[in-house]
Amino acid sequence: MDLIRPILITGASGKTGRRVVLSIANKGGMVRAFLRRPEIGSDLIQTGAAEIAIGDLTNRDSLRRAL
Repeated sequence: MDLIRPILITGASGKTGRRVVLSIANKGGMVRAFLRRPEIGSDLIQTGAAEIAIGDLTNRDSLRRAL
């Protein structure tokens, strides 16, 4: 796993997504959490996400911005 580049985690606000964010952050990785609901962002920053990207997988523009 390349821990130098940001790793985009979709579904980061879910139970599994949060665990993935925490695991990667604990290994020194930089996580960009992709969320539909901006109000969850601060929780994920506390979990270990370095960045928050707001959008929806069905919206190409928001996915491009996240990537």
